[in-house]
Amino acid sequence: MRERLAVDAPRMTLLVLVLFLRRNGAVYPHSAVSDHIYEATGKDPSMDAMRIAVRRARSVIARAGWPVMIRTAYGIGYSVTWPHGWTMPQAGGNAMPCAEDTLPTSHAPAGDTRS
Repeated sequence: MRERLAVDAPRMTLLVLVLFLRRNGAVYPHSAVSDHIYEATGKDPSMDAMRIAVRRARSVIARAGWPVMIRTAYGIGYSVTWPHGWTMPQAGGNAMPCAEDTLPTSHAPAGDTRS
């Protein structure tokens, strides 16, 4: 039996998004979502943690303005759909910058702990 350990919420949300955006029309059982997170982290998420990650994934999709629908299939898992012909925007062009792109960089030499 796999041990249930805490997985940080942003990482779990990203893992759920990566899984859900693989295939239009897919239905992902709870076990598939849990297995995907376990394979990436070595930690087995609780059902509540997965629900929170899915809710956050929906929020990320809504903020991005993507026409992706994540529906709960009660007793089964989640179904994911988007309009025929829609493709995810690629990085570059009008893409919003990632947090790493907007954080100030330190120019201290390696090993130097002064800022």
